[in-house]
Amino acid sequence: MLIIVQLVQALALRGVGAAFRHDQGMTMADSRGALPPDGPPTARDSRGALRPDGPPTARSVVGIAPDLATAQLAAQEEPPPTVAPAPRFRHSQAGVASWFHFTRGTCASRSIAKGTVVTVTRPATKAVTTCRVADWGPGDTTRLVDLSEDTFARLAGPGTGLVQVRVQW
Repeated sequence: MLIIVQLVQALALRGVGAAFRHDQGMTMADSRGALPPDGPPTARDSRGALRPDGPPTARSVVGIAPDLATAQLAAQEEPPPTVAPAPRFRHSQAGVASWFHFTRGTCASRSIAKGTVVTVTRPATKAVTTCRVADWGPGDTTRLVDLSEDTFARLAGPGTGLVQVRVQW
């Protein structure tokens, strides 16, 4: 009968007080954290060790009041981390890419400054790679960019020769 009375009291105080596990039963704390004269509650931390005082943990909240356990757990959990948005590029050009024998991971462009790291996407296959502009070119004005052989191979086989790409930086 005593447990039923304590459960009713715990539910009545939801939002005003909190129910704690205690060695001799259940102890109620009011909204200011004041405890009855019989002493502080004895709760257990996440490792099961006794804690003489302090706020309750999710495991120390009385199991017969799931509303309180949920509220306590929600108060202790951190919000989920936010997902970083996809990078937005300031510049984008579409055109034809070819390959040439040059340093691995590099490319040549007539319109992009040397040293700029660019993202090259082949829209037909959604293949993406990055390279650093290391040379001026291509000499043929119908091509947007010349990629080193290894960089081009990430988009298409070298036997392909020319592919449509989007270059972003």
